[in-house]
Amino acid sequence: MVNRSSKTKANNALKNLEARIKRVFNTDFFSIYDGIVESVDLDNGTLGVRIPDLNNSLYEDCKILLSCATESSVIYPNFKVNSTVLVGFKQFSLAYPIVLGSTINFVDIPIVSDTISIVNGDCRISVNNNEIIITNGTSTITVNDSGINLTGPFISANGENLSDDDVGEI
Repeated sequence: MVNRSSKTKANNALKNLEARIKRVFNTDFFSIYDGIVESVDLDNGTLGVRIPDLNNSLYEDCKILLSCATESSVIYPNFKVNSTVLVGFKQFSLAYPIVLGSTINFVDIPIVSDTISIVNGDCRISVNNNEIIITNGTSTITVNDSGINLTGPFISANGENLSDDDVGEI
């Protein structure tokens, strides 16, 4: 039997503990996974997500991380069934899945420097340091320091067509 010093015993214990910790944190369930949206619950703000890398396990009631949310305002992503999302797990347990965001393979909507854009189909709100532009199809409202500009096939206020320039009699 070899006598080892207290320092050697402590170093060996630390190495063993370090190896165990690394084994725990290198296991797959502490990872982030691609998931497929199976169901959307708008009332509760949750998703049902199937994770192919975890034997196609289905996780119901996955909470959604909302990066742009306060108690009085929120921007909800438009999750659709069969779309791909990133799923992580809280508290080192597969019991607490959380959807971190959507994943996309390509971007149809170009990213413009220094501009915040909210896009949904043909509708868009763009905000930059000079103006706010709201677009729906071919109609646009532009607000900047020189005023408000309305363009579109038909512009009205209180049911009156403002597209026609009526000249009244004095």
